[in-house]
Amino acid sequence: MFTILCPTDFSEAAHNAVLYASEIAKNLHGRLHLTHIVHPTYVAVDSNGLFMADVGLEEQQEASNERLDKLAKELNNKDVTVTISTEYGFWDNALSDLKEKVKPDLLVSGTQGAGSVFSAKFFGMNTMDMIQRIDCPVLVVPPHYKFSQMEQIVYATDYQFEDIDHAEFVVKLAKITSASMSFVHVSSNPKEAKNDQVVMDWFKEMLEQQVKYPKTNYSLLVDQNTDKALERFVTDAEVDLLCVSMRHKSVLQQLFSHSHTYKFVADAVVPVLVFHLHDNFRL
Repeated sequence: MFTILCPTDFSEAAHNAVLYASEIAKNLHGRLHLTHIVHPTYVAVDSNGLFMADVGLEEQQEASNERLDKLAKELNNKDVTVTISTEYGFWDNALSDLKEKVKPDLLVSGTQGAGSVFSAKFFGMNTMDMIQRIDCPVLVVPPHYKFSQMEQIVYATDYQFEDIDHAEFVVKLAKITSASMSFVHVSSNPKEAKNDQVVMDWFKEMLEQQVKYPKTNYSLLVDQNTDKALERFVTDAEVDLLCVSMRHKSVLQQLFSHSHTYKFVADAVVPVLVFHLHDNFRL
């Protein structure tokens, strides 16, 4: 059964992501697992610093379970299969451990939260940390973006072999509404455009051998500003879902390198589906 993991802090942005995830689960006849992570409480003690104390832990867990149970019942009434859990710990460790238990095919998250330190960290600045640490496709839903009739899906490709495998996953989503799927590559060097077109043709041939989906298109854009070119394409084509891939980076690499994925997630105006690249093999 297709399984979606969706963490929530019960904020408006998180609730919006839950509703978005529930529509996908319902259409794919899958399961939606909702979780709330209770963050450790710090208590100052002495010169040695801070220690974690389970201050009000039982009450927090009970309150979380009640809210999750209420939300699950609401979604069950909409023909969505829902399971719930309340976890305790730092969000990255707790979510990583839960991933091993739930084994999700997809993780869905909002981009903003409100009302607590955990919310600000998890749904704000650390969204990219979550994407880096959780090794499964992550769908990031902008605030207030509602699930609607998906008509246009774009996959920004750099001709990675793994993009072909990821395309099979995207086709599952495209089939929900018979959406068109476009593979787009931005050539930043006009002198390389001809070579890039040859690679695009090869990529198309390999993809069509493995992925049978008739509503698939291919576009090569030539622009020195990759981000802006893709943004314009997304806007002009009225894209409903943008798919991108990213490589795992060390902490130093994250600090000193520009990430197109980070920009798309941070400035997202449509949902962004992020895949992980485990190798660096290009066509």
